[in-house]
Amino acid sequence: MITAIVLLLYFVAFSVDSLTMRKQMKLIREKVVYYALMLISFALLITNSCYVSIPSPAQGIIKVLDALFHINP
Repeated sequence: MITAIVLLLYFVAFSVDSLTMRKQMKLIREKVVYYALMLISFALLITNSCYVSIPSPAQGIIKVLDALFHINP
């Protein structure tokens, strides 16, 4: 049931938003980034609505920062 609600709300938001944003975005790069972020957020919402746990990226971020700047949290 939650998946159907997510699909409905995302479809409405995408259709209304794409009609207004299509006129404002001039460059193809803007469109690619916009639709890629919409697709990523849709995938995360569908995954979350199917009760799949998504791991936190916090440990990866800490490791990258430690490798770059040698910061100990």
